[in-house]
Amino acid sequence: AGRLRAPGLGLLLAEARGHRIIPNVETMLELRERKLYEQSLPDLQEALTAAAHRARADETTTFDLLFCFGLSQDPRFEAFGRLLFDWYRCPAIEVTITPGKRWKIDRLRTRPLAKLGPEEAEFFRGALHQHTQRDWRNPRARSVAKYSLAVKRRCRRPRSSRSAISRSSPSAIRSTLSC
Repeated sequence: AGRLRAPGLGLLLAEARGHRIIPNVETMLELRERKLYEQSLPDLQEALTAAAHRARADETTTFDLLFCFGLSQDPRFEAFGRLLFDWYRCPAIEVTITPGKRWKIDRLRTRPLAKLGPEEAEFFRGALHQHTQRDWRNPRARSVAKYSLAVKRRCRRPRSSRSAISRSSPSAIRSTLSC
């Protein structure tokens, strides 16, 4: 077989075959945009604030933390890292944090392995080794969105023709006739 032309296509194919992969396609898409991951921020920020207070962290400026397989280079944030990995099964996630009374997560983003520095790459290899030694846990159940599709109906428009209605599904017919 030849090389895949689109990056990430191998993940799609592996996931379609039922292989367990990390990160899965859903995680990759969610971590691309803040709007897609902001539902998890309250839980994550609460855990981050609790970890910072337990560790008596005294940082005053915004900083980045790298988490690999739920482990952090800063051991004070291990509990937070495990929760983060439960939410987003991603090998390497960089978290931009603003400290304060309530610590705030400014950004979550995946870190490409090719862009890790030498120390970070060594840390990643150690985290990978630890991850492959432990039992596989299913990811934390995500909250289901209340609505997956919103449709705007205008009942003041002219009614559909009888031939168009007859080709519709029964639920569409009831919806159209109720206006």
